[in-house]
Amino acid sequence: CGPCREELPLIVQAYRAHRAEGLTVVAINFGNESKSTVVKFWKDMNLEPAPFLDPEGKASSAYGVKLGFGSTGLPVYVFVDRQGIVRSFQQSLVIGNGFLDAQLKLIL
Repeated sequence: CGPCREELPLIVQAYRAHRAEGLTVVAINFGNESKSTVVKFWKDMNLEPAPFLDPEGKASSAYGVKLGFGSTGLPVYVFVDRQGIVRSFQQSLVIGNGFLDAQLKLIL
């Protein structure tokens, strides 16, 4: 999706900048795409770490992410602190307004 292509590189950039501070990124694909399609997209976009595939939506359901007509779209970001507490849940990022930096300060 367009927002994924625009925003995932920003997430990876934040991951690379803050992983030494303990930032972990878990990317979960819960679409109907094949594993080979997801792996190719990830490789073509030079993204890391590797995504998990969740075709049944179990992981997304655990965080209340809903997909379908009239519901939450992609990408969705769940910011969880070191104690495992969900600090923020955001559908897509608002590019350029400092939202990502603010969320990183909450969880690091």
